[in-house]
Amino acid sequence: MKLKLIFLLLIAGGGHVWAQEAPSILRRGTIQWERKMNMYGQLDDMAQAGNKPWLDRVRESIDKYKIDQFEMMFTKEESLYQPKKDGISELKARWINVPSERNIVFNDYTKGTTVAQKELYDKTILIKDSLKNYKWKIKEEFRNIAGYNCRRAETIIMDSIWVIAFYTDAIIASGGPESFNGLPGMILGIAMPKLHVTYFATDVQAYTDARREILPPTKGKEYTRESFSAYLLSNMKQWGDWMQRVLQYSGI
Repeated sequence: MKLKLIFLLLIAGGGHVWAQEAPSILRRGTIQWERKMNMYGQLDDMAQAGNKPWLDRVRESIDKYKIDQFEMMFTKEESLYQPKKDGISELKARWINVPSERNIVFNDYTKGTTVAQKELYDKTILIKDSLKNYKWKIKEEFRNIAGYNCRRAETIIMDSIWVIAFYTDAIIASGGPESFNGLPGMILGIAMPKLHVTYFATDVQAYTDARREILPPTKGKEYTRESFSAYLLSNMKQWGDWMQRVLQYSGI
C-alpha cells in the first residue's frame, strides 16, 4: 500500500515528491524586525508614581501598541542592527517615548566587541565595549518565526528583567536584535514582559545590499557600559523612580 501511494505521488508530481522546503543554512543576509511596545503597560508603570487620573486621559489619546521597524545586515563575523528609514513611529504624547528607542548596534563576533549608538533624549551616546555575556538557559520549547524553527532560551538582565528568546541554528551568527547575543544561532524573537516590549523577525533574506557596508556607528560621546551607567546615576538622581526606567531601557 505504501509503495502504491508513493507511485501515485510521483505520477501527480511529474516524477517529484513535493515537500515543504526548509530554510537553508545562512552565513550572511538581511533580517527585518518589528518591535512592539505596549504603551498602556508603560502608562501603568508611570501611574505607580502618582498622577493616575491624568495618565488615564493620556491613555485615551494613544494607541495601545507602538510598532517600530528595524533591520539587520549580518555575516557570520559581524552584524549591524538599526531602525529602518521612517521606521520609528511618533507618539502624540512624545514625552512617554522610552529612552534609547533608536539604537544602532554593531557587533563583531570574531573580536567579541560591540559599538552601540543611543539617543538619550537630547544627547547622542556611543558605547564601545565587549559583547554582553548573557547566561542563557535552553528550554524544550519551539516556535516558527519568519519560516525558521526556533528554540526557546531564557535569561535575566539587570538583576530583575526576565528575557525570553527564540533562536535558530540555521543562521550561523550568534546575534539578535539590540545587543542580544550568545546563543548557538541567530535570535529571531525576544520578549521582555517587565518592559512591555517584544522584538520579532518578520522576514529573513539570504542577501545583503552590496552598496551598504556593515560598519559601526560613529556619532556621540564615547563611554563604556560601566562609565555610561555611572553617568546616568550621577546625572539623574533627581529623577527618582523615573531614573530606574531610563536605566532599564538604556541598558538593553
